Amino acid sequence: MSRGRPTKREGERRPRGIFLALAALLAGAAAAQQRADRPNVLWIDIDDQSPWYSSYGQDLVDTPNIDALAEQGVLFERAYAPTPVCSPTRSSLITGSYAIRIGAHDHRSGRVPGYRIHLPEGVATVPELFRAAGYETYNARERTVVVLFSDHGSDLPRSKEFSYDEGLRIPLIVVAPGLREIVKPGTRRTDLVNLMDVAATSLALAGLDVPGFMDAKDIFGPDYRRDHVFTSADRMSNVIDRVRSVVGPRFHYVRNFMLDRPLIDWGHREMADLPRDPDDSSFLTIRRLAEEGRLTPAQAAPYGQRVAEELYDLENDPDEVVNLAKDPAYAGVLNEMREALAGWIEDTGDKGQYARSQAAMDEIVERFPRDWLRSPEFRDQP
Repeated sequence: MSRGRPTKREGERRPRGIFLALAALLAGAAAAQQRADRPNVLWIDIDDQSPWYSSYGQDLVDTPNIDALAEQGVLFERAYAPTPVCSPTRSSLITGSYAIRIGAHDHRSGRVPGYRIHLPEGVATVPELFRAAGYETYNARERTVVVLFSDHGSDLPRSKEFSYDEGLRIPLIVVAPGLREIVKPGTRRTDLVNLMDVAATSLALAGLDVPGFMDAKDIFGPDYRRDHVFTSADRMSNVIDRVRSVVGPRFHYVRNFMLDRPLIDWGHREMADLPRDPDDSSFLTIRRLAEEGRLTPAQAAPYGQRVAEELYDLENDPDEVVNLAKDPAYAGVLNEMREALAGWIEDTGDKGQYARSQAAMDEIVERFPRDWLRSPEFRDQP
């Protein structure tokens, strides 16, 4: 075939190729522009914080910077962590899944070569989902969604590590300068929110799909609603336990599964203080006062025999000291929350209901001094 003048068929191909190349360039430019228009997302995670800020109505400490941030966005008055301690909550945040569903329910677990926790098939982390959509990790204030929260409540006794309001209720503030029609500045919300929902919300505000495997929901979605917030508490460092709870609009139901041990059971904060002057330790001082009979029944309860069920009226008893579980007047509420909890445990497959593997037990035994391990499960450990 001659290499001179192109044939008609060859001449027809060239414009089509140019058109396809131009279309590809335009599509690439549009995609680049779309990526440039997407908001950045910044999480600010403050450890050991109950919502004791002036923007939440507390006057003990002035928090002008946090208050200013709240004025720029939405403040959630009833946000709860899915667990009252950092690492399981962070596992829920980073996957949008309940820790008891993905096997990350024990605090500080899977950190040794002999015992690793692997996410279930099909579960991806929020950073992986953002990277797959073309995001990179960096900070920029312009068009940045800011989410400020704590991953559990304060570190006071009966707060951190324990499934009561002080251990579970947390601050949550969302600011989105470029999305004011969705995240309306100066708004306060009083509906129930699970902190885990930050995962789905971050994806949605960035215009990304929320995966089906997530338990998290978009808190700014038109159909957002939680009738209950479910929480779990399992091994807390050197102490093994299993507690599940259901927070409703008014009532909080707590189910204790391990009644052969007290609630405050020589945890790491008590054990770390033992070699020091006991009078310098709030935890050891409270224990001593309990042993001397110098506390009220409510104050001494965490050191005594536990009950299987607790029910508190958060409206009239925000400190959760009057257990209504045996009050016939609240039998209907109790049964409703029992059923809700049973459904959640069944739905998640609650991995905390099963015995720990020997590898999981070895991790604990190798990490902590032997005299720190006072839970019954350690009695037969080598």
